[in-house]
Amino acid sequence: MKKYFKIHSYLVSVGVGFLNFYFLFYLWEISWEISFVIAFLLGHLAGNGLDIYAGKISQAELEAKEAKEISKTIDSFEKNG
Repeated sequence: MKKYFKIHSYLVSVGVGFLNFYFLFYLWEISWEISFVIAFLLGHLAGNGLDIYAGKISQAELEAKEAKEISKTIDSFEKNG
């Protein structure tokens, strides 16, 4: 059985946003309004990119896939045994 782990894309979005805001506002001394907008947009893009790249897998899909694998195993056992 393959093991899957769920990645919460909103946590990645918030992390990317905070890091971007820190770099833009504190280190580069850009105004907080512009830093906030840029950080928000980059965080949003990072979250959406993660959803597209990793794909969203629901628990129902995982259970259906596992049920198909078990069914195939049982069928092959019945044919051979």
